[in-house]
Amino acid sequence: MKRIVSVVLGFTLMAIAAWAIPGNQSAEESNQARMARNKRTILQRMEREEVTFRGKKEGEKRIRWEWVDDVVNRYLFEKRVLLIEKSVQEKYALRSRWVLKNMKVTFQELFDLGSENDDKLLPILSHRALLFMVPAATFEGLTLRGKKGEVKGIVKRKFRRWENEVEATVRFIGYIDRLEYEDEKGKLRVAKSKFSWDAFTFRWGDIKDLVADDMSQAKAIEDLRLDRDARAPEPE
Repeated sequence: MKRIVSVVLGFTLMAIAAWAIPGNQSAEESNQARMARNKRTILQRMEREEVTFRGKKEGEKRIRWEWVDDVVNRYLFEKRVLLIEKSVQEKYALRSRWVLKNMKVTFQELFDLGSENDDKLLPILSHRALLFMVPAATFEGLTLRGKKGEVKGIVKRKFRRWENEVEATVRFIGYIDRLEYEDEKGKLRVAKSKFSWDAFTFRWGDIKDLVADDMSQAKAIEDLRLDRDARAPEPE
C-alpha cells in the first residue's frame, strides 16, 4: 500500500512540475514583454531637441551640458508619468522597481545620437540623476576626459558620500555619487565640476552602447551597498 501511495505521489509531483515550469516561463516572458512595452512607451514619448555642441576643433567638440540635462529631465518625466498611469489603472500606487523591473536603457537609447557623433564628448557630471542611474560597471575602466578631450585618467569606481560644498556656483548638500579615477601618475582623484559642468567627459563612441539606466535587482542591491558604505564611519 505504501509503495502504491509513493508511486502515485511521485507521478503527481512530476505532473505538477511539468505544469509549473511552462507556467513560470510564461510568467517570465510576460514580465519581459511588459518591461519592453513600458520601455518603448517611455522612449517614444520623449521629444529631444536637436543636439548642440561647444568647441570648434575635431576631438574637442563636446555636447552642451544643457542639452544633456534636458534629455535626462524629459526621460525622468516620462518615467514618472508612466508610473502614475499604471498606478491609476491598478487603483493603488505601484513602485517603479515593479513597473520597470529589469529595464535597462543604454546611452544610445537615451540620447539617440548618430554614429557621426562618436568622436564628440559627453559631459557626465552636470545631472546628478544620470550619475545615480548608471550602474558602477558601466564606468569602470573607461577613459575619463576633460572638456577638450584631454585624458584625465581611468575610472576605478563609482562611490557615494555625504558632501556640503559648491560646484559650478551650485551648493550641494547630501549624499552624492562620485567617480574616482587614476591619473597618469597613478594617483587616485575624484571627478568634480568645480568651475564648469562639462569639466569631465567621456567620448561618445566609448560609452554609447553601455547601460545608462538599470532597474534590475542587482542595481538595487548595488545602491544599498553604496548607501551603507557612504554612512559607514570614517576610519580613525
